[in-house]
Amino acid sequence: MSSFSNVDASFILVDDASTSASTRSTTPLIPQESQTTPSYAHDWRASTTGGLRISGRHFVDKYGRVCSLRGVNLSGACKTPTNDDNATFPDRHEDVTFVGRPFPLEEAPEHFARLRRWGLTFIRFLVTWEAIEHTGPGDYDMDYLNYLKSLLSLLPQFGLVAFVEMHQDVWSRYTGGSGAPAWTITAVGFDLHKLENAGAAWLKGVRGGGHVETERGIWPCGYQKLAAATVATCFWAGDAFAPKLNVDGVPIQQYLQGKFLGAWEMLARAIGNLEGVIGFQMMNEPHRGYIEVPSMHAFDYNTDLHLAYVPSALQSFALGAGHAVHVPHYSRSFPIPTKLTSHELVNAEKINVWRPEGPTAGACVWEMHGVWGWDRKKDEAIVLRENYFVKHPMTGKKVEWYTDFYYPFNLKWAEVVRAASSPNKFIFVEPIPNEFCPTSWTTEYRPPGMVYAPHWYDLNGLFNKAFGNFSVNVQGLSRGMFPLKAFYWGQAGARENFTLQIRNIAEASYKSIGETPVIIGECGVPMDMNRGEGFRTNDFTWQSKMMDAMITGLEHNLIGYTLWSYNPDNDDASGDYWNGENFSWFSRSRSHSSKGNLDQTVTSLDEGGRILRSVVRPYPAKTAGIPMKFNYEMNTGQFEFEWVVPVTGQAASSSSISPPIQIDSHELKCCETEIYVPAMLAHGRKVIVRGLDAGDEYSYDEARQTLTVRNLHDDPGSRHRIVVSFDPPLSSQFVVNTFWTDWKRKHSTFNPEFEPSTSAFSATITAKIRRIDQDDLEDTSDNNPNRNFVVLGGQHPLVDISAENLMYRKMLDGKLRGVLNDWDLSKVGEATGINPKGTRAGTQPFMSRDILVPNPPDHLERFNWESMFYVLLWIACHYIDGEFVNPEVLDNWLQPGIKGLLDTRKAALGEIDRASMTTQFRPLAKTWLDPLRKIFSEGYLARNNHLNEAGDAADKGESYPEFDNETLGGHVTYEKMWAILRI
Repeated sequence: MSSFSNVDASFILVDDASTSASTRSTTPLIPQESQTTPSYAHDWRASTTGGLRISGRHFVDKYGRVCSLRGVNLSGACKTPTNDDNATFPDRHEDVTFVGRPFPLEEAPEHFARLRRWGLTFIRFLVTWEAIEHTGPGDYDMDYLNYLKSLLSLLPQFGLVAFVEMHQDVWSRYTGGSGAPAWTITAVGFDLHKLENAGAAWLKGVRGGGHVETERGIWPCGYQKLAAATVATCFWAGDAFAPKLNVDGVPIQQYLQGKFLGAWEMLARAIGNLEGVIGFQMMNEPHRGYIEVPSMHAFDYNTDLHLAYVPSALQSFALGAGHAVHVPHYSRSFPIPTKLTSHELVNAEKINVWRPEGPTAGACVWEMHGVWGWDRKKDEAIVLRENYFVKHPMTGKKVEWYTDFYYPFNLKWAEVVRAASSPNKFIFVEPIPNEFCPTSWTTEYRPPGMVYAPHWYDLNGLFNKAFGNFSVNVQGLSRGMFPLKAFYWGQAGARENFTLQIRNIAEASYKSIGETPVIIGECGVPMDMNRGEGFRTNDFTWQSKMMDAMITGLEHNLIGYTLWSYNPDNDDASGDYWNGENFSWFSRSRSHSSKGNLDQTVTSLDEGGRILRSVVRPYPAKTAGIPMKFNYEMNTGQFEFEWVVPVTGQAASSSSISPPIQIDSHELKCCETEIYVPAMLAHGRKVIVRGLDAGDEYSYDEARQTLTVRNLHDDPGSRHRIVVSFDPPLSSQFVVNTFWTDWKRKHSTFNPEFEPSTSAFSATITAKIRRIDQDDLEDTSDNNPNRNFVVLGGQHPLVDISAENLMYRKMLDGKLRGVLNDWDLSKVGEATGINPKGTRAGTQPFMSRDILVPNPPDHLERFNWESMFYVLLWIACHYIDGEFVNPEVLDNWLQPGIKGLLDTRKAALGEIDRASMTTQFRPLAKTWLDPLRKIFSEGYLARNNHLNEAGDAADKGESYPEFDNETLGGHVTYEKMWAILRI
């Protein structure tokens, strides 16, 4: 271990006790154990904590302090073997090795030291069943188990602890995900080489795909496809639903579960007695398979992802049995995530996925059990037992996956791993993803030492791989929330949105399972969001904002977490090397060689990290009391923390995130609270502590990244509060905007604090349009060529593109940069100082077609949108790096006269001449201009056709429905505009 140095950051005490800060000791107020490395706030070694244990909803140490755990998933790389070969997959599956996942043993000290520096010392450590037992049933990879033992034995040296979980997604790599070995699939009867072409699995993502738009985010649909759904059903409930299926004379459920428990027993024996391993989790994101599927003809759109080809259960059965089927195909849409766009023929080659030499003798296991059949006369699949997976086939009793299958097996598994390791191990559990904690999880189904560890992701951001000012509460929408209540604006809105969703998860658990610890086992941010813009620009502001909103939600709910994920193998091009995912905010490819000094103050450990200001945050690690409130603002570094000394006696329970303060399961034996305060933030700054009472003491030790607070008064029920800040404060990373702050900026004549708008469109305009002097803006005479962004001619002053409709940002050179706000708020005006009565107040070259007609209608929102298209087209043809070019292009737009402008509108909406566009803006033709042109041109065409048809009907004396002029027959809508601009 490296030597320890006691180096303080400076600190001051404000408006508090009279004790001089300069006389206070910088050593911990709690006596140090005799050990090589002094303890620190985020140190979870048993020698420091006495061994963590559970008290109500909290983890506590030997002093009775509440311990808040924060860390990472280590790591997504563990899903794939170190000798993974996309070219030969799925061949040679017996010969894979996972030794070196998540990283080679010799690199471990550096990675563990890095996580310690970042305060992320609580690890969810991933292993897979395949890694342990890939060669065949009962043949365990001892090299891998020995590697794990050597690796995890290093954890205490860095204050880390871990719970080990058996990871799976979509059952196995060989069914499109990760987890189980290949032989579990062939044991059910499948031929690995025929699954993909028959539509029984989607495998492009595990072969290195998933990065292009047509493949993005498809992999979770594999849960509903034949291979994964069948094996999962057999694993959980083969005795009930596949009683005819046996392997070596053993019923399939008992066979698979027995092998699974055998692998777990070997794993628990290998690592279960290590100090740093504090618990286990049976399985990542379990899935029902076909159990409880309500219809053989369709999956539930609200709970099961529909993207690309989505066969129903019946269609999957038929495909697997060698029949060609026309399958529904779904595409991304807005405001609903996807929509049915076509039906496509799948398995045209009529490949049968069932092995003739397998346990089903080449037949579909579900056909073998009479669930369905093939009608030769109609040449189609038919359902024979519609409710087969809803009710027990033998008893007719309705089944419930949790109580009938999951809970009993989880209890059995917990007994096995505790017997093979220690009865004190925590048992981490989770529900099916995106489901709240079941109310059926009653006491008899809870293993001792249970910790509830569900997952949470922003499903809207995850599905679209995008984040901006507009966020959506998908959790609420899927449960019937009124749509307008599910929409949030700005960074403040995202924080509020995420806080609410995480609170719902936590409070649902407290209502169902009472005072049980809640840890969010997975939560993360796609680093390749917004079409990978961050990789091209090295600007990860949006990732930082999304991460901040997420962790803020966790902090406000006082919940620990393990971030997804820390993956040293991540790189910009291939991401995490699995199904196109790219979540790691650390990448070895962005770091230099290994570091010699691994102390917590070594800044070179930060190399390779991204968005660290959002990830590395202060938190109360060990609280001498019950945490009640924690707020952190990453833009300044200031945080506020409140806690209360517990009252002993009859323990209370609460279904709220506000914890009860009555306890009976532990005793508080000290009054020292230890807060992790990152040296990354404190170095070179004063740490300012406010709010302490007279007689309270504190010290900050930068080398240990620990702020220790000792309260003089520790009477039961007494409350404490501190506010900690830095001098100088941290540099702001972004504006925590709201709808109203953005509205105020938009309508303010001058706002020196203005930050560019968040949409890609506005950001482009901000970057490309030329600067304007303030004096020029104030000069509205016709001979001032700079009075508008775009130099235009015309009969009337261009009042829409004017000082009143611009926002400004002062630049370093003293100039002001403007952002165009108001595209076309044009109307027939009364007499004013500059407008003759009856003239249109607006910028005529950019006016909508409908405004240019005699007696124009009342203003509609689509007029602004159409004008935006013309402005964008004008800019795309005339600007390079802010300089005006190509004056002859579109010069007819500048000619006086309404009729001529109408002709230019029709031409612009007819076809976009890419050759006339500057090379800098030419890419916008495909992403924005063509789609925008299309919806307007189709809308006007639809209106003309409607007028003709309505005229013909009128000639015949027939009625004809009215045309929706506001949206041009539904062609120009708010939703379509947002979808095109991807705001």
